[in-house]
Amino acid sequence: MTIPDTELNYVKLRYRKMRNIGIGFGFALMLVEIIMLAVAYSPFYQFLTFVVLGAWVWGGSYWAKYKGRDDFWSLIMIFGPLGYIILMRLEDKWPWEKMKHKRRKKFTRE
Repeated sequence: MTIPDTELNYVKLRYRKMRNIGIGFGFALMLVEIIMLAVAYSPFYQFLTFVVLGAWVWGGSYWAKYKGRDDFWSLIMIFGPLGYIILMRLEDKWPWEKMKHKRRKKFTRE
């Protein structure tokens, strides 16, 4: 199947790249945060918590755009892994995703 609009495909791929950067950065910082919590509870840990949540929401906004949804869906990433699962299971709302399942009509000559 060919995607009808290559520009929309480019936009969707760009959103996927930004999603991976934001959410990956958030998960990497979360690991650092867990190590810092195990070593010593510091004020920097509290600051890092806000940075992690910010990275998740930022990546989640691109993920919502990648799925063809509003930015409101990015706020669900505040809930951590639960938000990750919900965004992962969201159905795409891009125009070509709906066309994927439709069969082409075969025209026959009479």
